[in-house]
Amino acid sequence: MKQTQYLKIQQQGIILDRPPEEVDGDTYTGGNNVHFRDGCTNRADGYSPYGSALPDGFQPIFAHSVVFGSVNYWIYFSTDEIYVTDGFAHFDITPAGGLNPCRAGEWTATSLSEIPVFNNNSNPPMYWSGITSSPAEILPGWPTGARCASLRAVKYHLVAINVTDGGINYPSQVWWSE
Repeated sequence: MKQTQYLKIQQQGIILDRPPEEVDGDTYTGGNNVHFRDGCTNRADGYSPYGSALPDGFQPIFAHSVVFGSVNYWIYFSTDEIYVTDGFAHFDITPAGGLNPCRAGEWTATSLSEIPVFNNNSNPPMYWSGITSSPAEILPGWPTGARCASLRAVKYHLVAINVTDGGINYPSQVWWSE
């Protein structure tokens, strides 16, 4: 009976920052769609659809993932609607008064202490409570009529850039939360 021998490969992942001739013979210097686990190299599983089909006619232009408890939600946005899915059902969380239409590329999203916060140039920044029956709401304390191009969480603060206030755009202005 012939015995098969296996070469034990170091668990260094893939070394891309050195030429292959300078890397030890037991180290990988290239690879696509692979991952390393438990001393083995495995083919990456690829991708598959997440959840059920989208609501009829809904064309998402942006998506953001957030975890509440043990449930992974995807919040997805169109030009004037916001939905969330837990992978099984879809819930409309568009604010009660509706949204002003925006263009693709204008949505931004972040998480502040696990609370999803999202924004576009046409509407004030909003957050979602994680309750599927509750719509998104405008950030508390946000000045009426003010807008920003981007909003991000930095440690325990929200930072807004490219602010429009009172109809005047201040592209270099930065606001941060208390």
